[in-house]
Amino acid sequence: MKINLGLDLYLKGRIGWKGLAKKEYVDKSDYLIINGNALENGKINWSKAGFITEKRYNESPEIMLEEGDILITKDGTIGKIGYVKKLKCKATVASGIFVLRNIDKDNINFDYIYHYLCSDMFKNFIKRKKAIGSTINHLYQRDLSTLTIDLPNIKDQEKISKILNILNKKIDYNNAMISNLKSTINTIYSYWFLQFEFPNDESNSYLTSGGGMKYSPELNMSIPKDWKVKKLREINQVHKGMRKIYANEYLAKGDIPIIDQGRKFISGYINDDNVKINLNNCIIFGDVTKRIKYIHFPFAKGTDGSKLLDTSKVVPNCITYQQLILYKLPETGFARYYKFIKEKPILIPTKKISDKFANLTKIIYDEIFNFIKENSELEELKEFVLPLAMNGQITMK
Repeated sequence: MKINLGLDLYLKGRIGWKGLAKKEYVDKSDYLIINGNALENGKINWSKAGFITEKRYNESPEIMLEEGDILITKDGTIGKIGYVKKLKCKATVASGIFVLRNIDKDNINFDYIYHYLCSDMFKNFIKRKKAIGSTINHLYQRDLSTLTIDLPNIKDQEKISKILNILNKKIDYNNAMISNLKSTINTIYSYWFLQFEFPNDESNSYLTSGGGMKYSPELNMSIPKDWKVKKLREINQVHKGMRKIYANEYLAKGDIPIIDQGRKFISGYINDDNVKINLNNCIIFGDVTKRIKYIHFPFAKGTDGSKLLDTSKVVPNCITYQQLILYKLPETGFARYYKFIKEKPILIPTKKISDKFANLTKIIYDEIFNFIKENSELEELKEFVLPLAMNGQITMK
């Protein structure tokens, strides 16, 4: 069975003249509006939705959301997906989003369609459309009307979806564990370096044994007297000679993970040992995206805009990383952000305290990486199963 995404399913977007300006949003109401930034990792972050009036909600019945709808961004970062599993209240979408709805439930399992839209097959379709389209990112309804999908029978769709749903649940569990482990590190950092409450050993008493505190004008706070403060650019070690890796060199599987400023922690792989970076740890900063990643394994640095930061000669990178993720960068549209973050004052504790924190958190970061690696393998498995199931090369028992 073949279906056309734009012709065989319900596909609607907000009519242009009914677009809402930000000033029309209200502080609170019983009606939500979903923007593209609320679509995250195939889900909807309802906390990022806005509120609109009942009048504005009622004027567009064709895009009033129903449970089971799939949302697709058509402006900005096109092709982002959100699945409306449950509706908290009445909701609609902004002008940059399509609403996709199942109108043939006897033959189409929408979990299956959702997994297809989250797959590399759909991402590659979007890339092809961008390559032949205008320089402005926009996905038209006529574009989706050129997309035909092969579907197995409904029972096989359900079996395949069940397997992929189980893999997603495991990924979600791993992500929750990663979040908990990061929260543990954040808590330790807060006690040690913001409240200056150290473990119950000899290091706990040095503040009261003559060390005392001093005021740091750079940080606008009191810090231990024997700690220092320097700007990031003063302590960042520059590593030269790293070859640029182009996007067409990214592999789905390989020996060396590629880290760049993209949303995914690991954006791809490469098998060229000449580009491998063997630092014990470092930080990758997204000059455009503002994403900050702490790396403690061999890797390759990805495309333009990824800045490698290394303060290990002065202060462990794990301590610098904690300070950077707490730093609120200015909102400047499409400007580069490294010029701001390099001026960030960095707190430099004593070596004894620094090493103690680094050794403690290394164990936690190792666990975090294990979950990240497992998620990468699970995503790879999903990408392996779906196309083979679609073209009948594997069957579900």
